[in-house]
Amino acid sequence: MKIISSHLSWILSLLVLLLTLGPSAGSAATLRIDPNLSVVHTTFWTPYAMALEVADDIVDLNIAGTFEVLVQEDGLMNFRNIDVITTTQSDRTFTFPEYPGLYYGPSFAGSEDDCFLFFSYYQFSGSCWSAGNFGSYTGTFDGQTLHMTGGKDGWFTTSSQTNSFIYDITAYVVPIPGAFILFLSGVSSILLYAAKLSRKKS
Repeated sequence: MKIISSHLSWILSLLVLLLTLGPSAGSAATLRIDPNLSVVHTTFWTPYAMALEVADDIVDLNIAGTFEVLVQEDGLMNFRNIDVITTTQSDRTFTFPEYPGLYYGPSFAGSEDDCFLFFSYYQFSGSCWSAGNFGSYTGTFDGQTLHMTGGKDGWFTTSSQTNSFIYDITAYVVPIPGAFILFLSGVSSILLYAAKLSRKKS
């Protein structure tokens, strides 16, 4: 019982320490977008507008919500949308960037273009060819605050079209509830005290 209590106390102490230090390489962090500092700028391009090089319609929309960011030890970075709204007013669309990027610390960059990782991550030599409208982003993340800018061009045919968009996002790491940390700290203290009493009796 003495050995178990001692081990549990050290494990809980380590867990409390890790929780207070925040996210590290290889662990996912949840971030909340600041709607006062984040905006999506959308435009609609029709064939007529493309000829004039002037967008038919421009709308700026504030965005909010939470997402996860995972930075692996090799620098590969991934985002996962939790509840960021991607269809805004007037059916404007905003694609949250869930494609991979590279983290250079504190800066990062990513692209839907497979050639981006072909050279930058896998470090292949030779040539890579791709075509299409690819989304991309750049930004910084210091473990607590993330700032990201990016976007994607729209497209149109004779029967349909999509809007272009660019975005500017500022988000902050969601803190772990203080009550939970205090609970773990309290349990750890009790186990440490029990371990000391057990050693004295022996």
